[in-house]
Amino acid sequence: MVIDKTYTHSDFRGQIFMPAPVTPFAPGGDLMLDAYSEILEWYLGHQADALLIAGNNGEGYALSSDELRQVTETALKTVAGRVPIFVHVSRTSNAESIALARVAADAGAPGICLMGQPFIHAATKAEIVARFEAVAKAVPLPMLAFNSMHYTQFCLTPDILSAIADVAPVCAVKNTVTDFDHITTMIAELGDRFPIMWGGATTLITGLLLGSGGFVGEPFRLTVSSSSVNTTGPAALRAVRPSSTTWAWKRRSVSGPIRSLRSAFVHVKGAAKCDT
Repeated sequence: MVIDKTYTHSDFRGQIFMPAPVTPFAPGGDLMLDAYSEILEWYLGHQADALLIAGNNGEGYALSSDELRQVTETALKTVAGRVPIFVHVSRTSNAESIALARVAADAGAPGICLMGQPFIHAATKAEIVARFEAVAKAVPLPMLAFNSMHYTQFCLTPDILSAIADVAPVCAVKNTVTDFDHITTMIAELGDRFPIMWGGATTLITGLLLGSGGFVGEPFRLTVSSSSVNTTGPAALRAVRPSSTTWAWKRRSVSGPIRSLRSAFVHVKGAAKCDT
C-alpha cells in the first residue's frame, strides 16, 4: 500500500512531494518576483506538499542576502501558509550560513535548509555536527537537512545524521546518495523520525518502494524533454523564452521543460500499492 505514516520528529505525514522551484531573472539580472510567484502558484496547484526555496535548482548559492530576502518574502506572501517552506541558507562558512539563516528568519521563513560545508573535502563528523548545531542555536527554526556528496564531498551517514538530529531541529531530510546500502540503512534507522526524501531520478522509484519519505528537488529531471515546452508549465517561464526549450537563469542556463511532477509522483506511489 501507499505509505501513510506519522513521524516522531516531524509534523509531515506519509510521502512528501517538495519541489525546488527555479528563481527567474530578467536578462539584465533583476529578480522577476511576479513570475516567481506564478511559478510557486503553479506548483501549489499541482499538489506540492512543501517547497524548497532558493535550493540549488533555485540558485540559492548565488543569491545575495537581499535577493534571498526578497525571494523569501515573495514565497511567504504567495504561499500564505498553505504548505511549509524551507529556505536554503548553506554557504561554505558557518558564519555566512548563520547570517543567511537570520535573513530568512527575519523575512518570516518558517523553516531553513542546511547542508554540510559545501566544497570542503575533509570535514570530520564533529565539524559537521557542530555546524548544524551552531546554525540551530543562532536560528532555531525547523530544519531540512540536505545530504549531497556532489557539493560537500562527504556523506551524512545515518550515524552522522542521528547526531545532527540530537542538536538541531531536523524535521525532514533531502538525500541524494544513490548507494542502495545507504538508502536502506537510512530508511531503516531514521525513517520513523522524519521523512527521508530522495532528490535524484535514479533512486526515486526504489526509494519510494522501500518506504522513503518522498521526493524533493528538480522536477524536470524526472520528465522527458519536449519541443512542446511552450504548451505546458508556468506561463512565467514560457514568457522568458517564448520559443525555446532553453531559458537563461541569472548565472547559468538549463535545457529542458519544467513540468508537473505531482501526477508522475502519484503514479509512482501507486506502484507501491502492488501487494506481492
